[in-house]
Amino acid sequence: MLFDVVVNWIGYTPADVERDLALFSGRVRQYVFISSASAYQKPPGRYLISETTPLANPYWDYSRNKIACEERLVAAYREKGFPVTVVRPSLTYGETLIPLVMNSWEKSYTLADRMLRGEKVIVPGDGSSLWVLTHNTDFAKGLVGLLGNEQAVGETFQITSDEVLTWDQIYQTLGTALGVKPTLVHIPSDFLVACVPSLRGTLIGDKSNSAVFDNSKIKRFVPGYCAATRFEDGIRKSIAWFERAAGHGYKKDDDYKYNLGSAYLNVGDLDKGMLLMQEVLQHKPGDAELLSSIADGYYHGAKYQDAINYYDKLLVIDQKNATALYMMGMSYQKKGDKEKGIQLCDQAIAMDPSLKNYKQERKMPGGL
Repeated sequence: MLFDVVVNWIGYTPADVERDLALFSGRVRQYVFISSASAYQKPPGRYLISETTPLANPYWDYSRNKIACEERLVAAYREKGFPVTVVRPSLTYGETLIPLVMNSWEKSYTLADRMLRGEKVIVPGDGSSLWVLTHNTDFAKGLVGLLGNEQAVGETFQITSDEVLTWDQIYQTLGTALGVKPTLVHIPSDFLVACVPSLRGTLIGDKSNSAVFDNSKIKRFVPGYCAATRFEDGIRKSIAWFERAAGHGYKKDDDYKYNLGSAYLNVGDLDKGMLLMQEVLQHKPGDAELLSSIADGYYHGAKYQDAINYYDKLLVIDQKNATALYMMGMSYQKKGDKEKGIQLCDQAIAMDPSLKNYKQERKMPGGL
């Protein structure tokens, strides 16, 4: 069997692409690998990003794995003629996603809900970093134009919008679509990461940096390509989708309870937040993200023994979760068992050396 085109949207590690090399070598005319613009050099070496910008991201293992995947596929192209085309999207969204930093990817209405209730929302840094948001209908135009394009084999492309906004403008645009004026709270990214280590990749390794893209290459290969959806229009479509979903009972399911529970935890209402989280946990007892949210909520609510219990449950599911082990160690220290806490933190750092930065930063006033 010979395939005209194979597009891999779910290749995250070199093992994933090794599998595809074994499956499709000699059986496909074009193999398109969806990589990520987060793979580009961090911190950026220059204002404008193009396909020739170096790949290097020491802050996010997701990005490093994407880089490793690209390198393996390019080597296969050079050595054996494997017909790869690499595509690097940046933050791409559609009707079912509200694409803001400091928001939940899976439960993205959370931040909109906070704005509607008049709650404060966090913007990393001073809100002046430049960012690009691409609607999926625009991304599709560029991608489809590459499929079956023999000239695109062996090439790399980024496909993004040309509209550039600051993060403050992005938040304010969402507020306008909702009919409210959002209350923005600016917090340094380094401090946010010191408090919540799991944010290191998505902030320091991605969204806290300005990202502006040169799309001249995709426009050369796909004549007429132009991202036509402005964010103010795209986000209105997203809001409309969530409102329609709410009208069909969307707000009564586990996603809604998780969203509302997270919102309560964010404003410091531990009892209401945990009541909703526990309801969801009854249906999803082995959900790692949910267990992590509960553990973090107890930690930030100064319920350190409860936090320890849930970090322990998380480690039963994933023994290699260094962040959970580190936070368990921090919980023991906060509880007063310094020796055991330091021992656990050191074990976590041995598993993930990048955590050693937080060992210093936790001494910051108000930090961990």
